[in-house]
Amino acid sequence: MKRINYPSPFDLSPEQSAFVGRAIDRGQTFIKRAIAERRIPPTAASLISVREHITLAEITAILGEVAEISLIFPKAEGNATEAFTEAVRRAMDALDEWLSNFEDRNAQLIEDLVDETLNSACRYIQTQLGVLDGDAAGAFFGGEERNVLRRYVVIELRALKAQDKKMGAPIGGLD
Repeated sequence: MKRINYPSPFDLSPEQSAFVGRAIDRGQTFIKRAIAERRIPPTAASLISVREHITLAEITAILGEVAEISLIFPKAEGNATEAFTEAVRRAMDALDEWLSNFEDRNAQLIEDLVDETLNSACRYIQTQLGVLDGDAAGAFFGGEERNVLRRYVVIELRALKAQDKKMGAPIGGLD
């Protein structure tokens, strides 16, 4: 479910707008890492679906430290509460929009799966052949070969999304 972007009754200060940008960056970094750690399913395409897999403390940490928030949105100012609410709304809207980008939200998971697959395959071959270093593997799997595996991972992730829709319920992860 997408939120309707209602016009704001006031503008945020440049410092408050910068706070929103930092919250968005922290949120994207956190969500990518949580997807790569299999805490959030790669099919989670909205904040509502992400919220089911993280704690309130983690959501709060995305916004920033209390000390930073208190400095940027001082209670002494008459509209501090409204400004903070507006900043949170903007950050949430931006994260919700970003989550709809499949490859960006899953970028870290895709790279982690490619790396682990290549490392496991090369380690097996090297062990079987008695190879003592990985120089040849490192040189060989630097370009197009990685891209082929990356495309395969994306195909499998998209199949999870299709499977999710067929089943009518969200999946729990990649176990």
